Amino acid sequence: MVINFAENSPAKDMGIEIGESVIEIDGNPVRSVPEVRAYLKDKAGKEVSLLVMDLRGIERNLRTVKVTPRADDKGDQKSKTIDQKSKMKIKINQPSEERLQELGIKNWAKWECAPSTFQWEYSQEEVAYVFTGKVVVKTEWEEVEVNSGDLVVFPKGLKCEWKVIESLKKVYKFN
Repeated sequence: MVINFAENSPAKDMGIEIGESVIEIDGNPVRSVPEVRAYLKDKAGKEVSLLVMDLRGIERNLRTVKVTPRADDKGDQKSKTIDQKSKMKIKINQPSEERLQELGIKNWAKWECAPSTFQWEYSQEEVAYVFTGKVVVKTEWEEVEVNSGDLVVFPKGLKCEWKVIESLKKVYKFN
């Protein structure tokens, strides 16, 4: 698990956050930082898929991160994301009623949408809570399904395609 970042940390460059842990690389379980480094060193220049587990909360949310490891000028292993903007990942969790009250969602703006498909870019970070519906949000790096009961954070600058599968009712605020 990442507990702190050293200067020039490859984990930070890959978009992995403090409290998260790489548990698989290309479907192969990894159990230690040296295992991760060794595997990535052997894959320099080739895209790999990391399965990352968020260990910060009760729910153990998983997400996939695509990276292309490369050796830096000194020959040391350093992993970079395919594009620097890949740090723009969509975060989803299922908050308790108590957490929703703390967030004050009753005072957030309301939005509804019938089934449709459209492009969207976030000029600010948006936090949204979905009351009803289902949407698939596709970015350059990931595709996530958002459902009733999900609290979602869309990062500033994210460009994506929304495919509303079931009529959506949500509330949202900008940070």
